[in-house]
Amino acid sequence: MGLSIYLDDSLDNDLLIALLERRGHIVISPRFVGTTGWDDYAHLEYASQHGYVLLTADVVDFQTLHIEWQRSGKHHAGIFVVHYEGNIRKDMTPYDIVRAIDNLLASGVPIHGELHRLNQWR
Repeated sequence: MGLSIYLDDSLDNDLLIALLERRGHIVISPRFVGTTGWDDYAHLEYASQHGYVLLTADVVDFQTLHIEWQRSGKHHAGIFVVHYEGNIRKDMTPYDIVRAIDNLLASGVPIHGELHRLNQWR
């Protein structure tokens, strides 16, 4: 079963969208819904209001937001983060991201309300 995945600006890319859709996910791009350029809090709020899992490469900011939301009792559908080091051999490609999401979903771990680092699920 596919997820509804909202991409923030950092991962809004046509190849990633196509690959995720091929795997049965519904993908929401900021370009499609008019949220391009919004700040991180607004992206998370938008994704949460619509029940979308948020996919981002903005690790530090979304880790902080996740903790803030937990402390304040707010809920989100899940956050997937991708860490980039600027090393072409180590950085995840769109194919790696899709494979990691498949692996994460196959594991059965909870998604709702959780933050997952996809680099660990390659």
